[in-house]
Amino acid sequence: MAQEKIINAKLRVCNLSFSIGGKEILQNVSINLDSGETLAFIGESGVGKSILLKCISTLAYAKSGALYLDKQKYFKDGILYFQPWEIRQNVM
Repeated sequence: MAQEKIINAKLRVCNLSFSIGGKEILQNVSINLDSGETLAFIGESGVGKSILLKCISTLAYAKSGALYLDKQKYFKDGILYFQPWEIRQNVM
C-alpha cells in the first residue's frame, strides 16, 4: 500500500472502499474537505452516496481506507480509533 501523504484538511477520506454481498459499492474514494467548504454528492440511485456518508460518520464500516478529522485518524482498514458518538459530534 502506498504511503499516505499528510494533507492539511479538516476532513480527509483516503482510498475508502465498501462492499455489500460481494458487490463493490465504493472503490478507493478520496476526498479532502477544508473547514467552511461545501461538497455535494450527485449521482443515480444506488451508486453509493448514502453509504459514503454513513462510512464517514461511522454508521457503516468500510472494508479498507482511512478517515481523518483535523489530521487525527479515526478509522483505518476496519479499525475504529474513537467511539462512534465522539466522531459524530464532530462530523455531523
